[in-house]
Amino acid sequence: MDEKSTPQNHQTKAPKILLLILVALLGIILIVVTLFLIFFLVNGTQDTEQYLSQGQHHLQETNYDQAITAFLRVIKTNHGSIPARLGLAKAYLALAQFGNAENRLLKILDIDPLNREAHQLLQDLYSLSGDYEHLQKTITHMRQKGLEQDILYGNLTGKIVDGTDIGLPEEDLPIISDAEIVINLNDREISKSITDQNGMYSIFLKQNTFVITIKKTGYSPYTQDINIQPDNILYMPTISLAPAKNQTLQSGPIPDSHPPITVSFTSAFEVTYNYAENGGVSATQSSGTQTVGKPIDLTPQAHKEGWEFIGWNTNKNAEKSLSTLPMGPDHVTLYAIYKKTLKAICKDINGTTPVTREIVATLYNNTIEGTIILPEQNAYTGNASEPWLSAGWAPDPTALGSASPSFTSIPIRQNMTFYGIYKQQISLTYDGNGSLYSPSKETRTTTINSANIANTGQIFNLAPAITRTDYTFVGWALNSPTGTLYKPGDTFVSTSNATMYAVWE
Repeated sequence: MDEKSTPQNHQTKAPKILLLILVALLGIILIVVTLFLIFFLVNGTQDTEQYLSQGQHHLQETNYDQAITAFLRVIKTNHGSIPARLGLAKAYLALAQFGNAENRLLKILDIDPLNREAHQLLQDLYSLSGDYEHLQKTITHMRQKGLEQDILYGNLTGKIVDGTDIGLPEEDLPIISDAEIVINLNDREISKSITDQNGMYSIFLKQNTFVITIKKTGYSPYTQDINIQPDNILYMPTISLAPAKNQTLQSGPIPDSHPPITVSFTSAFEVTYNYAENGGVSATQSSGTQTVGKPIDLTPQAHKEGWEFIGWNTNKNAEKSLSTLPMGPDHVTLYAIYKKTLKAICKDINGTTPVTREIVATLYNNTIEGTIILPEQNAYTGNASEPWLSAGWAPDPTALGSASPSFTSIPIRQNMTFYGIYKQQISLTYDGNGSLYSPSKETRTTTINSANIANTGQIFNLAPAITRTDYTFVGWALNSPTGTLYKPGDTFVSTSNATMYAVWE
């Protein structure tokens, strides 16, 4: 028996259809939202990678402030970016901003407790800042985490001076008062100042090869090459700087007793004053040294012929000088920044009064061309019946031709003077004075230069005679039927609008 359609069947099918429509709509919405999220995630990732690359480039070029800005943009987009946080810490460390560097490194270790580079940078930070208590705690913590292979410094025992632990065993040590100890590490000399009578010191450095030299005026210098086996880098033994027993000093007595040991050991990185990169020819100082965290001397002067020296900057393309710069943990090159001011003198007329204005273009470093914007030209009124129109500026006091309009950008390589150009239209009109015929109106354009506003007028050749029934043409009269009389074809010079009236008899 076939089923018959009933109201109850229709009521059962309607909710099913609505449910299917609802499921389809939700599926479409889900697809749109997914595509939207994918689009923004891809674009956000591209921006993050771009800023990260910029930051690493600025860091390599020692443009630390720009590196910080780029890395902060990465972190704003990708809060957990370890490379950006490491780069940010390195930039702060280079600027001797130890507090900011420490905060960034500790945050990295919150995210990744076993990050090797963060642990190594943290050790360097505490060593450079002289915070040996935290340095010792960091090393202890690393051993607990099984990171012995990343420890840069050994057991911090004995006398520690600015992070370098120098061992001077008292046994067999000659008097070295007022002497100098120099450690040459990778062709760079580092030094410190130590005064102690009974001190026992040790050197703890990661590098396994370096040279120690003891110098004293009047004595032969003592030099010892130190080569520590790789297995001993982490726990470096005490190094005796005492000369061998069979080595003798060249001159001077050796006292029986030991006075306090004074070792002059000045640590500094090199500062290079590059005056030539931007075209300079000399400087009062070409190099110097400074210790980490101390302000670099920015007072040396540089000279570039025809330019003004404004100071030093780590960015050779800068347009301003640094007011202060603390020494970071590496060598620094400073570039001399120069500027030259070019002037454009603009001369025109306001009403009937000559006006002079000055516009300045500033060049920096190796730029050879500046740009000025021509000012709005003043209006010249003169004493003519027709107004003068501002026609622009010309760099020639005799120019009456082409000119540059106001607000035009003009490149300049030297000081220049511009002159206002003005134009006026002068018309000659004919009045038949009773005749049915009048010659056509003639118009001429007069141009003047603000360097010479003398108006010599325009030359008109007067029209031929015209006719009038029962009258004889006599000539043309200027500005009234009784004015100065001219013959047809005469030459007429006018500096203002004029009308010629026919004269009859």
